[in-house]
Amino acid sequence: MLYNQRNGFSLVELMAVVSIITILSAVTLPLYRTFVARSRMGEAKANLLHIAALQAIYRSENASYYTGLSVGNVGGVASCDTSTSGAEMLNELGFQPDGCGQLRYGYTTVSGVNYFSGTADYSGSPASKQVFPDCSEQDTWVISTGTSKPDHVNNAVTACE
Repeated sequence: MLYNQRNGFSLVELMAVVSIITILSAVTLPLYRTFVARSRMGEAKANLLHIAALQAIYRSENASYYTGLSVGNVGGVASCDTSTSGAEMLNELGFQPDGCGQLRYGYTTVSGVNYFSGTADYSGSPASKQVFPDCSEQDTWVISTGTSKPDHVNNAVTACE
């Protein structure tokens, strides 16, 4: 008895698998983009809380808050605040993440003797740094004196989905 053996897949079977994969990716891609955006915003919140803690330490040692912090991509210009010279290339506040030009958010502070405001925002190019690649909206987080958590000024997750 001869059996006709088949090796491989038929075109119909292959098209069915491709269509199933297409449907699954169409459903999961938006969820993945939201997850990535929230993790990037988590980075912004964590760094702002770290900056706020460093501001409190700086004020206890210098009787005023540190002003002029500018780290990362701020206003479309990549900058690594290096106002204090030395091998570490740190600013006086001590906030200098590794690879500051690669940060998803730029960090700035505006301060005085009795107040400070720290901002993390995406406002530059290239497009690979955007929270959502198709989103033209800016995504901004702000923390001020006396606040225990950063406030989200423009919610890119809901505005740009």
